[in-house]
Amino acid sequence: MSTPPDPAVLYPDVAARGSLAAALRAAADGRLDAALAASPDSGPLLRESVASTLPHREPLRITASTHERRWSIRGGEPFQGSRLIDGNTDDLA
Repeated sequence: MSTPPDPAVLYPDVAARGSLAAALRAAADGRLDAALAASPDSGPLLRESVASTLPHREPLRITASTHERRWSIRGGEPFQGSRLIDGNTDDLA
């Protein structure tokens, strides 16, 4: 198994912003102003959670791949554990 590259190499635009939360906010061009976006201190370039403005939705989770430039996006509802959003993209915007 190969060692993954430094996240700053795969995601130089995210590293330049300091966190995935900041990069996503910039890519969203104001569309996330009502939502709280936060990247954990332990992996600010690789993980982010965006709180929902609706009480019956779990936070949207964005996770960066460690081996290729790709993001996984997941979101659901807590009552039945249903996935409402589940996909991958190579374009953060």
